[in-house]
Amino acid sequence: MRMGQGCWCGCGRVLGRGESRVAEQAFEMEGLVSALRERHQPILAATGSDPSELEGFIEYGEQGVGELLMVAHGELAASEVDRRGMNRWGREAAKVLRHSGPTGYEVVQELRHSRSEPTR
Repeated sequence: MRMGQGCWCGCGRVLGRGESRVAEQAFEMEGLVSALRERHQPILAATGSDPSELEGFIEYGEQGVGELLMVAHGELAASEVDRRGMNRWGREAAKVLRHSGPTGYEVVQELRHSRSEPTR
């Protein structure tokens, strides 16, 4: 996001540089949450996790998205957010996703790539 750009959440707010950075972090975290939801079953199969444990992990990410957006919107002080915890969550979420197989998007991209290669 660049300075003076509208927030991605659809609220209509125009964000400054600092707010845009926080909103971008929320956007990235939202992408991880969405990917975790999309791949819920493969993740459970790959990790052997308890479904309620995985759900709690995803809910922590959703809460983080909300808190970061509140900071970006000026509704919550940045000091009240556990940024270290959110960063740890993001690293762990990315790790879980890497070990659970490709996303639907990645499969489509691979199919497009294979179709665009010359046949012999």
